[in-house]
Amino acid sequence: MSKLTNEYLKKVIDLLNKIETEEEDNIDKAATLMADAIENGNRLFGFGCTHSSLPIQGVVYRAGGLMLMNPIYAPGIAPLNVFPHTITPAIEKLTGDGQDLLGNPPI
Repeated sequence: MSKLTNEYLKKVIDLLNKIETEEEDNIDKAATLMADAIENGNRLFGFGCTHSSLPIQGVVYRAGGLMLMNPIYAPGIAPLNVFPHTITPAIEKLTGDGQDLLGNPPI
């Protein structure tokens, strides 16, 4: 591998190790909250605008994925299908848009 590739991989591994040590408690808390919600008959929802929706897509619609995870998508902020892409930051900042978005799906 090239020097740059090795440097990149080292930084990624260092970051993952940092997440493991510094965020372990938060990850455990989040997992417990999700498990409790499922056990109590609740549903799980995930949201992210454009590229921030990628983690949501990673747990929805995947073979072996958590079927109880429901994505919240909306026109203008859907994953990477809005052109020009510069529109999405403006849509993300609309006042009251979140209330409209959450008032429409069956939450």
